[in-house]
Amino acid sequence: MELVELTHTQLSTEFERFRLIDPCSEARMLQSIETYGQLTPLLAGRFDRAWVLVDGFKRFRATQALNKLRVLVGCVESSMQALKAMVLAANQEKSPCKELEEALVIQSLHREDGLQQQEIARLCNRHKSWVCRRIALLERLSEDVVALLRLGLLSMSSAGELGRLRRRNQNDVLRVIGEHNLSYRQTRLLVDAFIGSPPWQHQALLEDPSSMIEELCVPRIDCGEFTSTLLGLSRYSEKLSTQIKERGVGSLTCEQRVSVRNALDRVVGQCDSCRRQLTNHTEATP
Repeated sequence: MELVELTHTQLSTEFERFRLIDPCSEARMLQSIETYGQLTPLLAGRFDRAWVLVDGFKRFRATQALNKLRVLVGCVESSMQALKAMVLAANQEKSPCKELEEALVIQSLHREDGLQQQEIARLCNRHKSWVCRRIALLERLSEDVVALLRLGLLSMSSAGELGRLRRRNQNDVLRVIGEHNLSYRQTRLLVDAFIGSPPWQHQALLEDPSSMIEELCVPRIDCGEFTSTLLGLSRYSEKLSTQIKERGVGSLTCEQRVSVRNALDRVVGQCDSCRRQLTNHTEATP
């Protein structure tokens, strides 16, 4: 692999469509390059006398935003199909979006390059069933859902819920999610209600999802004057669990991970103290 310095205009970013945008990750990369500069070269392949960017899209966009004139690039010669396979090999970051990003590459190899599933499996050194699952994942989602995922405007968890619906219904529910700024949990409740109701009730459900969600979110057990506090605790704990599941904790420093763990320990300790008071009072009451 040859290391060269290239300008941004010398690199084609057509493979950018295979990667999803995470605004938080983009911001961290911009801050890193602004502070330390480009520490790792980009990866590009030469095809038909053009350099095609294969890996390092966040670094590329960050150097563009910072008006860096040149970027360091590791370059290889290869075919277009092999370069797409390299996109898969370079995508080692564990994230909820990884499977969808892989599916975008597989779909391109299948539809644009005309490769059969067995050929794609050999090219990517994977089993045919892996290829089949990636194609099925993407085909479950409407084009509008995929478009918002690409832009980082829809979480993979919410997209997974939309994937439970028929494609012709996904855009209507997607519009409601955007208009009402629904969380993942609210999206799940809406999809559950949509699936569980007859077709003639769908329009009414989409026109007024808030009342349905509020009804479903009401706790089944009456906790008296503590009901609203416990409901808030439940909602925020679920929100935190979803965020950690989607984003992971790899972006946190060691000190930040310790702070999160200490904060959770305090919450657990306070909850245990409340439980002990309730238990003691229950046992003391005849």
